[in-house]
Amino acid sequence: MKNISASKGTISIAKYAKTGAETLKQTHKVPAVTDNLPPIGIKGTDKFLKTVNKLSGYDIIDTLMTERGLTLDLMADVSARYLAGRKVVIFGDPTLVTGLTSLVIELGMEVVMVTTGSEEKNISYRY
Repeated sequence: MKNISASKGTISIAKYAKTGAETLKQTHKVPAVTDNLPPIGIKGTDKFLKTVNKLSGYDIIDTLMTERGLTLDLMADVSARYLAGRKVVIFGDPTLVTGLTSLVIELGMEVVMVTTGSEEKNISYRY
């Protein structure tokens, strides 16, 4: 925590936690990314890793790319046999709900309702 002002960037994966990233940006000029989906599913994880790559300058390691390919293969097999077309209702914390919604759509499932107990009115993601 002593050297947080020297970090290469801050990624907020929860809407309610973005104030910390924004404060570091304002007070110490640390780049802040506050619009990420949580790293759940392929889309969210890809966006997260691209953001880490952009902030750090480090390449995404080959083993992660291999694991991504294996995960896509597994998702395709499981989805085609068991999940495609299933109807899903998702309820929970806004951050988890957005990540899980993205994941179940990637699996070919039909999201019929998404709800949270939050009073936040500005929660919107495009899938």
